[in-house]
Amino acid sequence: MPDPLLTRRQVADYLGVHVNSLDKMRRTDPTFPRSAALSPRTLRWDPGQLRRWVGSKQTEADLAVAARALVAEVYR
Repeated sequence: MPDPLLTRRQVADYLGVHVNSLDKMRRTDPTFPRSAALSPRTLRWDPGQLRRWVGSKQTEADLAVAARALVAEVYR
């Protein structure tokens, strides 16, 4: 059985941000998972898509840290 869809508040809590920050992330990050509109004012998100998105952001951050370490090593 698939996970139930998440509300704005639940997504914000999952990400550890305020709902206003969530809205900004939705507007500015083209990789942010799309929501499902149940009505014009009711949005829901698939938890699996959010988990994958968070995982991709962690991978990007890990790569950035590794790249900085490599550059620092080269210029020692």
